[in-house]
Amino acid sequence: CNLILTTAVNNSMGGGANGSITSTVGGGTAPYSYAWVSGQTTQDIFNLAQGVYFLTVTDTNGCTQQTNLQLIDPSPIVATATTTPPLCFGGNNASIDATVSGGTAPYNFSWSSGAITEDAFNLSAGNDTLTITDAQNCVLDLIVNVTQPAAIQIMMATTNIACFGTTTGAIDVTVTGGTPNYSYLWNTTATTQDLSALNIGQYILTVVDNNGCLDYSGNQIISEPALISFGTVPVDPSACGVADGTLDLSGLSASILYNGPALVIDWANS
Repeated sequence: CNLILTTAVNNSMGGGANGSITSTVGGGTAPYSYAWVSGQTTQDIFNLAQGVYFLTVTDTNGCTQQTNLQLIDPSPIVATATTTPPLCFGGNNASIDATVSGGTAPYNFSWSSGAITEDAFNLSAGNDTLTITDAQNCVLDLIVNVTQPAAIQIMMATTNIACFGTTTGAIDVTVTGGTPNYSYLWNTTATTQDLSALNIGQYILTVVDNNGCLDYSGNQIISEPALISFGTVPVDPSACGVADGTLDLSGLSASILYNGPALVIDWANS
């Protein structure tokens, strides 16, 4: 007798009864009979759980060959991910660094964003799913959330000029979002966060955060009240020594345009 028996083992996945053993027999005299200790009498057996399996092959002349095989569940696929967010709100330069272990190498990778590599690049914020398939066709889905910085927000409080012809205007700036620290550039070339001692005009601010992300303010207009102007219409006294003369103020333009403190008119008799 010269029976030659070879086998191939396909281990089960994740504790399930899905392993298999295939056998190939040569030599001896066909046909062959198969006897598995587990009770099967086929050449190959399927839907196997982890464990040890014994096979006896007998040819038509009664020659036998025996073997034992062990099916071992591979460890489950384990995956972790480290994300690098985009530099700016709405950017698409984020990345995910995935690390995979367990299962049966080699692995195939498929990202919902289209990449087929272990790591993914040039991503926007949001969820991305990595599907990992090992050599035994075991599959793991890893959902990764990529965050992003908040949008830069510029809030301004303006103080208009109190009196015509002065430079008492001011702009107080508050910035949120992005990645501190911030740098500032006004259309006046000033580089401070806030402005003071301003004349009338339009002021525009550019804010750059620590990642180089930009945001622009709208036009901030500093205004001033109108110049106080008026004329007088005198009426002389009716006779010498009679105090019935009058002086009428007219055209007091500030009565409409002036938005400062209440006007005080100081009369002086001379």
